[in-house]
Amino acid sequence: VTAATQEPISKETRTDLALTIYGNGLGLVNDQRQADLAKGINSLALEGLSPQIIADSLVTAFEGDVQVLARERRAANLTPRKVMQMNLGKDGYLIRTHPTTGAEILEPATLLSLQGGVIARIGSRVVVNPQGRWAFDGAPADLRPNPALMLSVNASEAGRRGLGLRYLTGGLSWRPVYTANWSADTGQLDLESWAVLVNKTGVDFDQAWMRLVAGQVHRVSRPAPAPRLARTMKAEASMMAADAGAAPTRQALEGYHLYKLPASVNLPDGAEVQVALLPKLALTAERQLISEGYPQAFGVARNGREPSHPVIRLSFTNPKGKGAEPLPGGTLRLYGKDGQGNPQFLGEDRLADVPIGAKAHINAGRAFDVTAKRSQTAFERESRNVFESAHKVELLNGGANPAKVKVVEAIPGDWKILETSHKDEREGGRAVWTIEVPASGQATLTYRVRVRN
Repeated sequence: VTAATQEPISKETRTDLALTIYGNGLGLVNDQRQADLAKGINSLALEGLSPQIIADSLVTAFEGDVQVLARERRAANLTPRKVMQMNLGKDGYLIRTHPTTGAEILEPATLLSLQGGVIARIGSRVVVNPQGRWAFDGAPADLRPNPALMLSVNASEAGRRGLGLRYLTGGLSWRPVYTANWSADTGQLDLESWAVLVNKTGVDFDQAWMRLVAGQVHRVSRPAPAPRLARTMKAEASMMAADAGAAPTRQALEGYHLYKLPASVNLPDGAEVQVALLPKLALTAERQLISEGYPQAFGVARNGREPSHPVIRLSFTNPKGKGAEPLPGGTLRLYGKDGQGNPQFLGEDRLADVPIGAKAHINAGRAFDVTAKRSQTAFERESRNVFESAHKVELLNGGANPAKVKVVEAIPGDWKILETSHKDEREGGRAVWTIEVPASGQATLTYRVRVRN
């Protein structure tokens, strides 16, 4: 049996708040509050929790001898129709607009029925579906704009108790973003990183200690859907940048990486907050032009395709040693200086997770002045499963500087290069050539291949 009265445990009783945010729309909330308990059975209403809470993930911990008897999740019920139902037979107002002046007029009215429409008494008349907006003096106390969690607890003694709440919620996420400044003269890539924290829960998190997890945790449960009202009202929240201060500290956590921010952060609903993630890195990068092709080796190819432009790719190795840091996957935006020393945007790519010592590749865009045109020059079927074909790749450079193009051919089946005009290599099951193309000139790669399926 629960107590007759409900004691609200609002966020104003909060003493500490910590969030652990994952990259897949999940957050772990650690909320420390205080509750004034009577001796015996108490009914507590937990307010200010995330509307997207995974209710059965809630863990409660009271100070002292307090036993949790039951937990109940009550749905949000503050809706226009519910307000109208709660005010049936009561006096209210109809808000109308004066046809001449445009001023709003409050006209006393009594709501009589909602069956098949709205029936109201206005003055001495009964009116069906009257025009105007309804208004009432106050909202019923038991209507809630957000879901509520009710606790029934048994306290051995009366007094104030600390209450720890821990739960998982949807609507929280974070993503790394990188700014990379590239120097073509020195080959140096200066990398800055930020963490973008996103709150779409429907509730504000104020002065929260933040931890960010890099890596994908497995999930089978799903949070409650976000309230439509909260999303609509908070859509205008703008992006803000938090005071970076010191860099976060990192620790390994069971196959993941955990970043602890050095200062608490305000994360309002609907906001994106940017905080510094890693120290600045100076890396040595290699620029390449990559032309990838998929030759037809099991039949006669239809030639005449339009030339393609090679991909501009920067590659670097995440260095080992003191101060080494893994790079969580995120969007990387590349900049380089023009002839006047002004930074210009050169493209962006998705940087995959890069462990310490691993190699990373960034595809910035496509080279304008260089093209590659592929064609099949011969085909022969030697047996049921063996085929032989010849191919040509014509490289054209319209620029004022020589270009080095890495030609990559993804040849299907079990293949062997029989003849080639340039030295070839095998990389990961693909045939690779590096071709020098002179300024305002051209170069042609030819090869013959035998494949077995």
